[in-house]
Amino acid sequence: MANNHFLATLYGEVQTFDGINGPIVIYGNGYPTPLYRSFPSTGVEIKGVSPAQVLTTAFGTVNVNSIVEVLPTGLANAGKKIRYISDATVATLNSAAT
Repeated sequence: MANNHFLATLYGEVQTFDGINGPIVIYGNGYPTPLYRSFPSTGVEIKGVSPAQVLTTAFGTVNVNSIVEVLPTGLANAGKKIRYISDATVATLNSAAT
């Protein structure tokens, strides 16, 4: 049975992401506390970060293993992807989404 939504723990938003030529860059220092969010199983892309990046946040360090990309709905946000930082692996998030 397929899931309609899956949960992910998020630690910040990505400003730029180049999985081939450079590291991730986040807004500020990440979120002050982890954010637990539900995503729809469709319309979300999960990209791996290899090698994992270390993010220092207000509550400690996090190993960043994946980026969750969401294309917001609505006319004001048309075409603007939001990229979130997660410590879960791509395999874990893909498994939760199916």
